[in-house]
Amino acid sequence: MTGPALRAIRRAVTASVSVGDTVVALGAHTNSNFNAHRIPQVYFSALASYPLLRAAVDAAPADLKLHVGPIISNDDFYRSVPGQTEALAQYGVLGVEMETAALYGIAAELGKQALTVLTVSDHLLDSSSDMSAEERETKFSGALGLAAAAALA
Repeated sequence: MTGPALRAIRRAVTASVSVGDTVVALGAHTNSNFNAHRIPQVYFSALASYPLLRAAVDAAPADLKLHVGPIISNDDFYRSVPGQTEALAQYGVLGVEMETAALYGIAAELGKQALTVLTVSDHLLDSSSDMSAEERETKFSGALGLAAAAALA
């Protein structure tokens, strides 16, 4: 559980993030109850480890389209809730995936560091440039470099 996780983010939710961009997840909202049991009577905030986040951001080359901010880990990945995408964007959420809230919660519980580095493969607002299956296998070098830098920091 120590170190960065590298995955594709399946959906961007804001116009400022494009397919192919790299996202470092500062924190992860969730519609899951996974972290509800962690601290009695507290809504646990699932956050990245700052040393890993800082190392990843510092390693970003100038030409990498990098975004740092919150994402949502969604249990219902393919279900669309009316108005949810717009509300997420209004609150600064960059994208949707499924695991980061749990990863950050487990890392905090165990006293470990965790960071999620993502490549945007699909966009909820404009699907015209969504990655093909082949591109999803080959277009992650920017995120890979940041994850490696964080892991080695």
